[in-house]
Amino acid sequence: MNGCTIFRMSEHEKFEQVGRLAEEYSRLKGELNHVTEKINHARAAYQGTSQAMSNNAIAVGDNGVLFTRPTGYGGPPVNLHALLGFHELEAVYVEQARLTKELEETRLRLHALAPHLV
Repeated sequence: MNGCTIFRMSEHEKFEQVGRLAEEYSRLKGELNHVTEKINHARAAYQGTSQAMSNNAIAVGDNGVLFTRPTGYGGPPVNLHALLGFHELEAVYVEQARLTKELEETRLRLHALAPHLV
């Protein structure tokens, strides 16, 4: 032979590996969902801020910059201090890309071992 060792997994080892990969896939999927939720919240906050600015609905209060709701929509003004800054937003998008890549790699490894699962 050419120095390569062929390794075959026993059925038990294969099941264990599939289980570990399925757990990893589930964990990554949960983390990716959490990061995607952060991005969606940031997107909604920025859209709301943009609309507020175009409607002159931004005010300065005791607690910082506020988005005042248009007449008829009710509710108290919303504090805008929770908007993600550029570096925070960039970090969230980088994390999303990393998790998406890891999730796809795990999906491919899981598919190679158990094509019927993914």
